Amino acid sequence: MVVVHRCFLRLGQILALVALLATCGGHWAVMQSFAWARMLVANAGVSPLSVAVEKTFDGHHPCAICNRITSEKGKETKQQRTVASNKLVLFFEMAQGTVCILEERAGFPPGECNGTVRAVEPRIQPPRSAAA
Repeated sequence: MVVVHRCFLRLGQILALVALLATCGGHWAVMQSFAWARMLVANAGVSPLSVAVEKTFDGHHPCAICNRITSEKGKETKQQRTVASNKLVLFFEMAQGTVCILEERAGFPPGECNGTVRAVEPRIQPPRSAAA
């Protein structure tokens, strides 16, 4: 039974890694590496290895896959900019307008809802932070 748990743990770790890579744009790096490997093999077949490496990574001789990756990455960044321009409220904002406070709340007479000061201190003191 322990083997099953380890298997699920490993599967969860792999899925989390794949999700992280996809979120951070790692899929583009994987596809670009695949394109470079194909270009390197194709260039090495017709020229010496040093020339093939230079031609593959100089940026002046992109293949069809490299062109496609570049265009799709450009579309993705344009979409992210439009989503980021929408207003996203993450923190509390004060309401705009007037707040009405009624003197009589649920049958209590005015002034009865105010707090009073304790005459006796509590038996247990509140915790103090280590920095104080």
